[in-house]
Order: sequence, then C-alpha cells, then structure tokens
Amino acid sequence: MAVEKVDIKRINRNRVFRCLLDGKTRTTANISKDLSISLPTAAMHINSLRQENLVLECGLQESTGGRCAKTFACNAGAFVGCGIDITHSIITIVIVDLCGNIVDFEKIMHAFAPEEAYLQMLNSSLSNLLQKNGIPRERVLGLGISLPAIIDGDGRICDTAFAVSLPDNFQAEIQRNLPYRLWYVNDASSGGYAEFWGIRERENLFYLSLSSSVGGAVRIHNRVFDGDDFRSAEIGHVSMVIGGKPCYCGQRGCVNAYCSSDNLSDGGTVGLERFFRDLEAMDADCMRKWDSYLDYLAVAIKNIRMLYDCDVIIGGKVGRYIPRYIPELTRRVQALDSFHRIGDCILPCKYRSKSSAVGAALIHIDRFIENV
Repeated sequence: MAVEKVDIKRINRNRVFRCLLDGKTRTTANISKDLSISLPTAAMHINSLRQENLVLECGLQESTGGRCAKTFACNAGAFVGCGIDITHSIITIVIVDLCGNIVDFEKIMHAFAPEEAYLQMLNSSLSNLLQKNGIPRERVLGLGISLPAIIDGDGRICDTAFAVSLPDNFQAEIQRNLPYRLWYVNDASSGGYAEFWGIRERENLFYLSLSSSVGGAVRIHNRVFDGDDFRSAEIGHVSMVIGGKPCYCGQRGCVNAYCSSDNLSDGGTVGLERFFRDLEAMDADCMRKWDSYLDYLAVAIKNIRMLYDCDVIIGGKVGRYIPRYIPELTRRVQALDSFHRIGDCILPCKYRSKSSAVGAALIHIDRFIENV
C-alpha cells in the first residue's frame, strides 16, 4: 500500500509538471481542476517543483471580485537539451528548453569529414552557442546527434547510410571530442520525434522528410514504430517507377530519386531558396519542375496513406516552403485516393529545416521530464 501511495504521488507530481509544459500560466485551482486532483495535492506538488526551480511564480490572476490567486508556469530555461544534425554539407546546432522551444540555433555550411578537426569544430561551435546564451554546462541535460544512419534502440550506429561514410570508431571519437551525455538518432526519425512532440491530439502520424535524401518516421497509437531492424518508414527507398531514375542506394525508381530536394535545386539551401523565389515569380522552368515534383510527391503521400491511414507532416528542406502549396498537393493526393477520402490530410512541419536537430535535443528533454 505504501509503495502504491508513493507511486501515485510521483505520478501526480509528474502530471502537474507536464500540465505546465505548454508555457501557459495557471493557478493552483486551474491545475486541480484540469488534472482532477485535490487542491492541497496540486499545491503540494507546485511547492515541491518551485523548490527545485522547475516552476516559477508569475504573479497574480486578474481579479474577478475576490482574492487574486497566484499564477505559475514552467521554468523552461532551468535545463536545456542540445542537438546537432550532421549531413554531408550542413551542420545544424540547436538549444531547446524544457517546453520544446528553440532557445537559439546555428547553421554551418561545412562538408562532412569524420576527422578530429571536424569534431573539435562541432564542440567549439556548440560551446560558443551556449556561452552566447549564458547557459553553463551544468544546465545542459545532454547532446543528441542526428545522423543519416541506421541507429538501434541502444543508440548504436548499426549501419552506415549511403549519404555519408562513417568510420567504425566514429562514436568513440565523438564522445572524446564532445564531452556531454550523448545519444544518437537517425535523422528522419529525429525529425519525426520533434514534429510528433508538439502534436498531442493525433495518435497516428507519418513524418515525411524532403531534403537531399527522403526519409520518414511513423507514430502509431502515440508510439514511434521503429521496425524489427530499426528501418521502418524508409519511404525514400520505396520503389515508385520500375527502371526509373537512379537512386544513391544503387536501385532505380525510388521515391528519393523523384522527391528529394535536389530535384528542385543544386542541393544547397541557397539554391532551394532561389528556386521557390523564382517559382513565386512564375518562372516557366521552375513551374514545370514543381508541377512534376508535386505529381510524384502526391503518389508517395497517397501510398503512405494507403499503408497507414493517417495524416502526413511534410518536413525537411522542402517542408520550409510547403505551407502555401498544401491545398494543391492535397487536391492531387485526393484525386489518387482509392477510397475517395476528403478533408485535410497534409500538415506543415513546425520546426522546418531544424526538425532533426530539435528532435535529437528533445530526447534528453523527454527523459528528464519522465523522471521529474
């Protein structure tokens, strides 16, 4: 019985903390009502969390004729998680607070080179970003590393991706040069983790990352499904056109060959910005490319919906520009739908091109939250 009481107390304390993670201020009475717990229980846990500097008193609620109640909010900056997304040409570094907000970020154009000088550059760049924001090392919960590689459930690189080549001692060298609590995650899975994190009302979602390579992640009943060999949702290597364009994996006709962002630009971020700028200016060549791209993308999304019967979040480099084109893309998907479903089925991403780095940071945030 005593153990059960301790468990209930711990669970309620965690629920009170989670209740404040949306960044809004609440009174003790609000929390009591929202969580269906007693007022004394809510007050006890608020006081406990305040003592640990995880909750802040924010002032008084506006008067409605009686005594003004105190309001409280999560101290989002009490701790942070850091994430680094490594691709073949771009490094994205982010700092994320306890509410999932990006504190700061930096993008570095740098060719991938698994050498000590490269890893030391990562460490100095992260250190400078933390120093710029006045964040000491003791407030950093950990560092997540997002990579285009297959990562197992224990955070081990079990297969090098085709996009970059990783030496066998890569993880040991990262640990030596980046002295943080480290965790590794596949780039598409990490992007999905970030986008799923902010959406609570949908149990089932598919995240489609459209960058120089195409990847995905899928959430089923509020749990990310990794697959037996941690290769689930590899939509980029699903065959789309038999004997079609070559893919970097060695096969032909993969979704990646038709839906990667390289089909729209030369592969660089600047090139993609120029493409969409010219597209908005009604450039004929860009309009032709975009029309063809949307056709193939609609087929990929239609197939995802046939398999998973859920909404699809568009992320990656293309995800940054997709919101204004979602109505047209939705129309094309619906025209292909064998079940003639109507309604919105495509969602824009929240973190845009920073999703993978944010997801890597949020892994450490989530682990902390689970143990509050």
